[in-house]
Amino acid sequence: MKVVFWGVRGSTPSPGESTVRYGGNTSCMELRLGGGELVICDAGTGIRPLGLKLLREGEGEPTKGYIFFSHFHWDHIQGFPFFRPAFVKGNEFTLIGAPPGDETIQEILVRQMNSVNFPVNFEYLSADFHYQPVSNNVSMEIGATHVRFIEVNHTSRCAAVRFEEKGKTLVYMTDNELERSSPTPFRNFVNFCNGADVLIHDAQYTPETYGGHEGWGHSSWKSVIRLAMEAGVKRLYLYHHDPESDDSEVDEILVRAKSSAGDRGLEIFAAHERMEISI
Repeated sequence: MKVVFWGVRGSTPSPGESTVRYGGNTSCMELRLGGGELVICDAGTGIRPLGLKLLREGEGEPTKGYIFFSHFHWDHIQGFPFFRPAFVKGNEFTLIGAPPGDETIQEILVRQMNSVNFPVNFEYLSADFHYQPVSNNVSMEIGATHVRFIEVNHTSRCAAVRFEEKGKTLVYMTDNELERSSPTPFRNFVNFCNGADVLIHDAQYTPETYGGHEGWGHSSWKSVIRLAMEAGVKRLYLYHHDPESDDSEVDEILVRAKSSAGDRGLEIFAAHERMEISI
């Protein structure tokens, strides 16, 4: 499995000189499975440059893939209307997610692109779309990769995903408030992440800033370290950086996180745009 980060910020884009090293685009990750299958995790503003890259690489050939929406807050869907491959006839995408309430995935994306919010309606998208709603503990297969999901602790319904392939495991778990115990207790997350080679987890807050944001649906890096250590994770990537945190502050978070973990075998990184991972 191979990963490229295209957006690592949370809440809102934060472009500028102070965020240029880690990047200012919101959540989007490209995953290539062992069989070459394309999986895109979240459609924040980072999906726009990813889409342009896919068009360049495709050379006119149809693009097929999966787009996993962890949830449907703005910062995780706002790039979807700018995802150029969605406008190309012959392309095909399966849209996966756990929509809240009675709305479907399609209804949420259609509403995002109504004339009040966007100049081009969903009907202008020429690609073929399939929809796969998921729920807690549901699993599916993508090629030779086993994929399963768990509901996380956010302010609306939100899911994390685990990819298992040829003895290697990747967990993508964003917008999760580990300090809460509802709807999912901490021990369930430990079990879900158990033995993962790579864990990508929301670490929007420091222990100090979390104190003013209880119930907002995000974790402090200290709680994420605890999860990774108890689950026996090998590599941890801190993700969904606060838009108020400039590059130097993310650097400081990384230094503190590494110091907290000590020499107990956990490698820790702060995700940045265009960072590549091989698993």
